[in-house]
Amino acid sequence: MAFQGAHHFTIGVNGTVAQTFSSQDPVSVLRSARAVEAAHTSKTASYAPKCHPGTRAKVAGDIVAWAVAAGLVVPTNDGPRPTSILWLHGPAGSGKTCIIREVAECLSDLRLLAETYFFSNRISGLNSEKPFMATVAHQLLGTMPEAKRTILKAVADNITIFGESLETQMVQLIVNPLVEIGEAGSGAKRILVVDGFDECMINERAHLLQVPRLLTATTPSLLLIIASRPEFDIRTAFDNYAYRSITYPLRLQEYDERSGNRSYLCDESWRIRESHPAKASIPPSWPGEEVVDLLVWKSSGCYILPSTVIRHVDNPRRIPVALLREITDLLRAQGAAASTVNPLAPLDELYTMILHSPEGDVALIKRILHSLPRLQGMRSSHFRTTTFFDDLFGLEHGATNMALCDLHALVEVSPKYGIVPHHATLHDFLSNQARSKDLFQPRLETFLDLACACVRNLESWARNPTEYLLVQQYARHNILDILDWLLSLLFLSRDSNPFELPQDLLGFDARLVWRCSLVSSDTSNARCVGGLGQVDALVSGFKSLVSTFAFLSIHWGPSQKAHDRTAVVPRYIKTDFKKKKKKKKKKKSEGSSGFCRLLDSIPMNFS
Repeated sequence: MAFQGAHHFTIGVNGTVAQTFSSQDPVSVLRSARAVEAAHTSKTASYAPKCHPGTRAKVAGDIVAWAVAAGLVVPTNDGPRPTSILWLHGPAGSGKTCIIREVAECLSDLRLLAETYFFSNRISGLNSEKPFMATVAHQLLGTMPEAKRTILKAVADNITIFGESLETQMVQLIVNPLVEIGEAGSGAKRILVVDGFDECMINERAHLLQVPRLLTATTPSLLLIIASRPEFDIRTAFDNYAYRSITYPLRLQEYDERSGNRSYLCDESWRIRESHPAKASIPPSWPGEEVVDLLVWKSSGCYILPSTVIRHVDNPRRIPVALLREITDLLRAQGAAASTVNPLAPLDELYTMILHSPEGDVALIKRILHSLPRLQGMRSSHFRTTTFFDDLFGLEHGATNMALCDLHALVEVSPKYGIVPHHATLHDFLSNQARSKDLFQPRLETFLDLACACVRNLESWARNPTEYLLVQQYARHNILDILDWLLSLLFLSRDSNPFELPQDLLGFDARLVWRCSLVSSDTSNARCVGGLGQVDALVSGFKSLVSTFAFLSIHWGPSQKAHDRTAVVPRYIKTDFKKKKKKKKKKKSEGSSGFCRLLDSIPMNFS
């Protein structure tokens, strides 16, 4: 068509063509399309948290050094390689945005900053790609005045440009002006800083992820600094060769920030001691070394816990000592009921949001995360890999990886270290029913699940003795301890209605552990290669477990109190089981003979 691509004209009723000009000023069009609050100079940014003095200095310095060196700071065997993108990634609550704001200020002072954009799902409109190019282009008018004429001409020539594709906007408003500057010989390296990439809407993120590569490929004078959580789609994009070859990844967890956590907590505590209306009642040594050590350990190098603690304690209408005690009591009392006021509510909201990912399998996530602390005592990280969890629970290979793929903001999944939580407070959260709600799982249920998994794997080995897998090694080594935990938790359970023992445990032949030990090649570290006495202890332990469940089911109704259980049952079962496990002989007292006869009368599945 003759008029295809044409603009600034109208067609009259009689077919005449008249040229027209928009009355809109291109600067006004640009301003109306941008997101004011996305820039690092916005009013929102002026109230945003900043890095505490002396904290995050190393990582911020490394990022600025990369920018100053124009991307040539990545050490390799052959010397530094050129890169055009720096990707800073780290867990939720680790302070990425504070770091990026500080970096942006520093680059602005060095006259290296071209533009900034801070995505956010907490401010309306900042979780969308729509205002991205307009905001970047508007900032270029001030940071690179030599690009102003080209940018405004592109807007004047196409007033509807912000209704067109992101690629079209990028080429006309960013690429063309910067290329023109480079051809004129004034193309010094400038930095585009983008924070919160993961907070852009998921349906737009795949599209937006193409922009950094296209920008750096077409404009050599532009470098990009991107910060985000390591979400699955972002990790996948940066792991692609097209990105990997031009990207310098910075992993925030590699920077030890425990001293920064300590410095922040001590400085803020001192400020509260000096300025609080009740400062006369606050001891000079408050909060004390023990409390600071606890908070630093629970912080795991992140700042969301310390900042939550200080916000809660810094209340002029309440006594800081009492407020801090609320938090430390909550952190120390795993599994205890929470008080009516939860000082860690902001932290809990973050965990709840991430763990309820839109397509996540919450049941499997609970199963994995509640079992993980029971495996962290194992000396080898092989017992914490995703493949191990797949084999342990009889899942399809890859199921654990898929369940955790959207949780990398909370847990690291690596071939070397297995599954490792980023936050020490995650286990505290999951162990407290009042805080974690539907994500809570009683310890008794977790140990029952592990016991059944061990039984299934040992029975699988019995059907195919030529194959001895890592999970069968784990089952053989740990079944005694798991059983002991089950008995202990059963005695201490507050539930007066014992649930039915799983069939996997009722029908298990405990002598399989001994047979598994005989053919095992790792006898140097075998728990159960100690003679038939160990097998007797295991068989006795399973008998005690089955007997206990049967006894409670038959003789105790809903009104039975939990403390009565611990007063009677352990007198025989728990004590006898532990003694047999330690290969110690002890005569049964006459007082327990009636109870023993009751247990003996219950049918067993052991010969």
